[in-house]
Amino acid sequence: EILSTPGGKRIGYLLVVSFADGNVDERVGKALKKMTAEAALDGLILDLRANQGGEYTTASNVLSYFTSGKLGYFTTRYGKKRWWSIGAKNVGGSQSVPLVVLVGDYTASFGEVVAGVLKDRGRAFLIGETTEGNIELLWGYPFKDGSVLFLAHERFVPAFNPEQDWEATGIIPDLEVPTDWDEITLDQDLALEVAFVYFDTH
Repeated sequence: EILSTPGGKRIGYLLVVSFADGNVDERVGKALKKMTAEAALDGLILDLRANQGGEYTTASNVLSYFTSGKLGYFTTRYGKKRWWSIGAKNVGGSQSVPLVVLVGDYTASFGEVVAGVLKDRGRAFLIGETTEGNIELLWGYPFKDGSVLFLAHERFVPAFNPEQDWEATGIIPDLEVPTDWDEITLDQDLALEVAFVYFDTH
């Protein structure tokens, strides 16, 4: 949706509830194109408070609308490192538009990693509640009875602050705003009100 701040700024609001659906990145691109068709945005809110993660590829493709380059690396107990790098896709100024990301205690896995990367790169201002810390990559091991064991194999390390352990601390927002995201509407959302103040004063 397109929202307006009290100061009259034109803000795009994008709710991404999962990276498990392979079509999410395409839908994000279409939404960005639609929101900027008539005029440029003064800011964008990426709401990840309900995002429990999903696929590596989908999360990468969504991130590429907002940043690019080496984001960090995945490491195992054996010390092996696999860098996470992405190319930039600019849709309606998405690479440079002021960005606020909303997070909460329900944000998990790649939902946390995406928010953390955008904060680590100085690309976004995070508002909400500290996430629980679930930053590992899971590998699936199928059994003959059809069940699958998902076992954590790799941990993500951010590029600019590699000393940080997001698994231990979760993603800590720049501004703590308590909110029960599942009990509110767009008209009664304290996190959105705080985001509007941020955009109007920056």
